[in-house]
Amino acid sequence: MKVLFSILIFILTQSIFSQDCFPESHLRFSHKVKSVDGLTEFSAARLVENFQKVMGEDVTKQMNKKLIVELDWKNDRVNASATRDDDNNPVIKMLGGMARHPRLTKDGFLMILCHELGHHLGGAPKKLRGRSTKRSWSSAEGQADYYATSKCFPKLIAGSVETSNPFGSDNKSVDKNKMLSNKCSTDEICLRAASAALSVTEVFASIKGAQQFPMLEKKDRSEVYMTLYKHPRSQCRLDTMVAGIFCRKYVDEPFDNIDPLIGACTKSEGDKIDQDGMRPRCWYFPEELFK
Repeated sequence: MKVLFSILIFILTQSIFSQDCFPESHLRFSHKVKSVDGLTEFSAARLVENFQKVMGEDVTKQMNKKLIVELDWKNDRVNASATRDDDNNPVIKMLGGMARHPRLTKDGFLMILCHELGHHLGGAPKKLRGRSTKRSWSSAEGQADYYATSKCFPKLIAGSVETSNPFGSDNKSVDKNKMLSNKCSTDEICLRAASAALSVTEVFASIKGAQQFPMLEKKDRSEVYMTLYKHPRSQCRLDTMVAGIFCRKYVDEPFDNIDPLIGACTKSEGDKIDQDGMRPRCWYFPEELFK
């Protein structure tokens, strides 16, 4: 009886304290599968090490904790997660199946790490704890996406975390190259961030079994009337990441755990339309009062 009770507690704690970047899926990619950039265990470990070095400074500064990143290369599952250890240190787990996903680039790999860190440093809006009205330590999925491109990824590039071809090493899609160039011109950070965001959201769409992948030239025009804390649709996630790219002027201003306006691009008084850099209404309801 005690054993069963312990197992039940473990399952409940994992569901509450572990935040998956992607919904659970049956996708598996063994070590024989290569990602679009040919990511190896060695190169993935190098990216993790550099990520930990650059972003660990923010974790120490904002949380007074140590950033822990675990790469489980032998695990074939396609997922990544954010959790905390017994000392409340932020922990990020990246599974090998995710790293080997055929649509995931090296910059996409970094963007997923940024998203997971966004659950820890993304600030408000925060998820709810189970069915209660109390806020969790974890930022909403959309907010973690917004943090990834507005705060984390630009710092990685500025910190010289391994240069990359923004179009991916396969360079197959001329249309994709044009979309990126039209969106970012010659801005390297924008090009790499947009390409990485596209890679990550394509992975998300493949997990969801979507018939159509997200596109940079499109937008999710839906509007919520209550902030969505779970996974938004793939196009909405891409829109959120692109918004974060254009909110770069606040890159050094941390998000706040209570006030969702601090550190974010918001509508100025008198603005009649949403501006570039604002969180999209497909998941975020700006007038909502957060506790």
